[in-house]
Amino acid sequence: SITLNTSLVNITTSAVLNISVNAQTVAVYVASQWAAKQAAQIYVMGLVAATDNTYTQIITRTVPAGKTFFISGMSFGIEANNAAVALNGQIRVAAVAIVRMGGHLGGAIAFDTPLRATAGQVVTGHIGIWGVGANPLCGFAFWGYDE
Repeated sequence: SITLNTSLVNITTSAVLNISVNAQTVAVYVASQWAAKQAAQIYVMGLVAATDNTYTQIITRTVPAGKTFFISGMSFGIEANNAAVALNGQIRVAAVAIVRMGGHLGGAIAFDTPLRATAGQVVTGHIGIWGVGANPLCGFAFWGYDE
């Protein structure tokens, strides 16, 4: 509950408000709760020469037993002389594409609500490239925390 301090607001009486935030337990933390998660952050990054005109798996992580991996962001990119006609970064959980994001040279995103992968699931990062005309160096990363 929240108690209003009438000396700070323009109200002639005090009141008690009950606000439920149960639906937001994944995305909303007070500073001390978030600090504990930051101390347990996990970064998975990789760099490979990818094959043009197909998808290449860049990174992989198996979620440890008894844990849930909350993925809070991803980034990907290519190093090539020419921009790709099409570039697609994907996070897959248990072989299912959960996020697909496109661009010509790369992209990055921080998720408002983390993606979730449970114990034993394999999380992979893939890049699909088309039209580069070579096998460029590609990088992929995702990050988050285990609970």
